[in-house]
Amino acid sequence: AERLPVQIWQLGPPEEAGAVGCPLRERYGAARAESWRRWEQAPVDVADGAGPRADGPTVGVGTMLGLLQRRIREGRTADAPVPADGTVTIHASHGPDRQVEVLREALCDAFASDPTLQPREVAVLCTDIAAYAPLLEADLGATDAPGHHPGHDLRAGIAGPSLARPNQVIDVLLVLLALPASRATGADLIALASREPVARALGLDAEGLERLGRLVERAQIRWGIDAGHRAEHGLPGIRRSTWIAGVDRLLAGLALADSPLARLGTVVPLDHVDGSDAGLVGALAELVSRVRMHLLRFAEPAGIAAWRARLLDAAADLTAPGPDDQWMLNHLSSALTGLDGAGADGALLDAGDIAAVLRRLVAPRRGRPNYGAGSMIICGLGEMQAIEHRVVAVLGVDDAHVPPRTAAAGDDLLARPGVRDELPVPNAARAARQQLLDAIMSAGERLIIVGAGADPRTGEALPQPVAMADIIEACTGLEPGAVWERAHEGAANGGAPTVLRVHPLQPHAASNFDPDAPGGLLSFDPMALAGARAGAAPPGPAHRRSIWSVQGPAPGEEARVMSIDELVAFFRDPIRAWAGRTFGFLPDDGDDEPPTGLPIVLDGLENWAVDEAITAALIAGQPVTTVSDAALLGGRLPPGRLGTDLLGARLPALEAHATAVRALLVEPAEHDVLWHDGPWSVSGTLESHAGRLVRHRCARLRARHLGAAWVELVCAAAGGADVREALLLGKGDCFRLVAPDAATARTLLGQMCRLRLDGLSRFPPMPPDTCLEYARRTAGGRRGAGAFLARDYSREVAFSPVLQWVGASWRDIEAIGSEPEDPLTASSSRILNLARWFYGPLVEALHLWTPGARHDH
Repeated sequence: AERLPVQIWQLGPPEEAGAVGCPLRERYGAARAESWRRWEQAPVDVADGAGPRADGPTVGVGTMLGLLQRRIREGRTADAPVPADGTVTIHASHGPDRQVEVLREALCDAFASDPTLQPREVAVLCTDIAAYAPLLEADLGATDAPGHHPGHDLRAGIAGPSLARPNQVIDVLLVLLALPASRATGADLIALASREPVARALGLDAEGLERLGRLVERAQIRWGIDAGHRAEHGLPGIRRSTWIAGVDRLLAGLALADSPLARLGTVVPLDHVDGSDAGLVGALAELVSRVRMHLLRFAEPAGIAAWRARLLDAAADLTAPGPDDQWMLNHLSSALTGLDGAGADGALLDAGDIAAVLRRLVAPRRGRPNYGAGSMIICGLGEMQAIEHRVVAVLGVDDAHVPPRTAAAGDDLLARPGVRDELPVPNAARAARQQLLDAIMSAGERLIIVGAGADPRTGEALPQPVAMADIIEACTGLEPGAVWERAHEGAANGGAPTVLRVHPLQPHAASNFDPDAPGGLLSFDPMALAGARAGAAPPGPAHRRSIWSVQGPAPGEEARVMSIDELVAFFRDPIRAWAGRTFGFLPDDGDDEPPTGLPIVLDGLENWAVDEAITAALIAGQPVTTVSDAALLGGRLPPGRLGTDLLGARLPALEAHATAVRALLVEPAEHDVLWHDGPWSVSGTLESHAGRLVRHRCARLRARHLGAAWVELVCAAAGGADVREALLLGKGDCFRLVAPDAATARTLLGQMCRLRLDGLSRFPPMPPDTCLEYARRTAGGRRGAGAFLARDYSREVAFSPVLQWVGASWRDIEAIGSEPEDPLTASSSRILNLARWFYGPLVEALHLWTPGARHDH
């Protein structure tokens, strides 16, 4: 510029540059004013006005938009209140999704009110294009769905984040680099193995990954890669439940037999590892081994050339992109090659520095606005700064984006911009205000502002965004707080249209289609109109279909041929069996997520799992010391003294229980049961000991356990097996069930088969605990048993996720009438009939029993 003339196009300054009376210009035009001050202080001569001057958009002088732009240009305040005329509209809505819907209605209104308006003459500027782009694509993208919103017919070019496929190889490397600083849970291990390039390298498909997840959970892999990783997180000396400890248990379980129990140092083999899982265990071991190797390399700072070799080696070891994804490795290699010169000064980089570099490589790229294509441009707020359009809409105006927040909430210093991988934007708040002001000045005929005005969950009014308040004040000359309150109260500004329009939460609200609604914007959505009409119509008769009234598909003829296990599974809990077959799923009994912390205090289910494992080993004849070591090293008990004390307190009772069970496991015999009655057939194998079925569990015996043993006894008696009784051992009371005679058993078995066939497709009102209690109270002809049923049922519902999901109250269950095909029809309530039919004979055959006592049949 000192030697040759340089022509520079600069926005502004306004003609009355010395005027400082417009608050909107003072607050939002500071960036432009600072730019002009720099030019005035330049060391070279600046000749103002040497080139042509653009005066900006031509706006009607008497319109609100024209007056607003003139005040900003001249630096004046509003002399008197200005009535709203539709050239400036401010829309206060809810969350981003509802804001986009409101914007769509405003754009449709603009096109409907001016047939000469073309899509190329409209610009939509978003304060956060990355967040709003998917919503804009959904609400404005082209579609051929019947009854679609006319907004889908607007030609819109969205310059949002690129939809290019992410580089999954770089994603794997980022996960690897983040592992040392994370807890590295078992879920993280499965998530890493499930990534497509890693799963392909390990040869794992969807079924294999599912089985691998179960193996990881059974191996008690909780958190930590190895003992060293645990030590870095302040827990030295505890190796169990780490990745490497779980892999060692799986490998030992694969190589060694389940009995006798073995111990390899601190490793206890996992029991029941099937040989078909050898490939999965090997793949998991290989993955953990390679991860540990590369993490050791990543722990040492190095130059950029060394890091390039490390990352490429890790990518080659851990990933295998498909034939169509080889570009991922090429992209990584070329990107790292381009950084070779960055380390010429010999600076050493650690894993955090390299992770920041990789994150920049996978950061989403924004698309560019497609100018000149005749479509409506949708882009970021500063991407079309001060470019004139007939209609300009600004989306997402709230205190979080205008100005943008550059400080992170909370006390995490590492989350602040610029600390890790992002450089803070200098004067971001000032730049955002200037961009909003330029958007206002670039509107030729209409300005649309859409932002947050109410909570998207509660619908309560939010504090007025500062930017909205400044624009309202500059437009109307009124106090913005009063305008905000009146708009939320639903009152018009002095009976005239108001510049601020508050929208309801739902697009199908009746006010969206009421032309007399104050400050309203008529909706163009035909689907929402149908919803509004349906909401305004008088309510018809309620047709609530209860879950228990749903009928599943009728079982085929093959269902008449069943195994003993299938019959037992149904009568263990008939409602659960019906729900599983009818709906194809069962409500979750608890948290499916595997535990991620070492056990400290065990809950009821964890206590039961520990007791079952110890008892099973003791019954199998394993030495107490071996069983104790296996329990302490298996990962289910708390570490250290906590686990030792807990085991010491529980072991005597478990030994006594196992001793009682072992005393009954004499004279084993297998019985092949086969029973036929016309089309019905039941078959299976039962194991008895000295003519008894022995069943045990480390918890209280409930109705489902008694019912299962009763069905097995009935099958044995009907099939002619030499089984005279069943002994059931549990915590608390133990029971002896006497088998029915052969004729009674055949009758009962035929009735059971018919009821199971009906109950698989139609709701069987047989909650086990409630029915058993009813049968106990009615045994011997006692009266008044029904008075306690509601209480018994509510207790059972409290502990049954299936009954909670079904949602049937006691009145609903009791109201189900009897069926003529049922074995018993004495009562008008089907649940009472079924309870007396199934559990009545069971209660008659049920006797309290003390282990060690002799009871001859």
